[in-house]
Amino acid sequence: MDWLSHISQINWLAVALAFVSSMAIGFIWYMPAVLGKRWMAAIGKTEEDLKNIGGGAGIWVPMMVAAAVTATLLAVLTSTLGLDSAAAGGGFALVLALVFRAGGHVIGTMP
Repeated sequence: MDWLSHISQINWLAVALAFVSSMAIGFIWYMPAVLGKRWMAAIGKTEEDLKNIGGGAGIWVPMMVAAAVTATLLAVLTSTLGLDSAAAGGGFALVLALVFRAGGHVIGTMP
């Protein structure tokens, strides 16, 4: 696993910023005033339904772990591929996001 050797080359500040931005975007995205009401309608839930879940840490901890792992893996990938500028790393991240999101959307909407 040669790619693990790139962990020492990770810019941890960039990983932390990616994690924080992921949390901020998700927080804003799911606010009822932004897209939260549409999201709830799409999954067939109401605000009251979501309040009664009682998730707390059971919802937040896995989401935060996933965001941290994703940011770290993206840093390892950019290091392994030798993408040494913010533009190169950001462009690669955008392509990955589009590919995986589009793939998930296509799979999730197949009849």
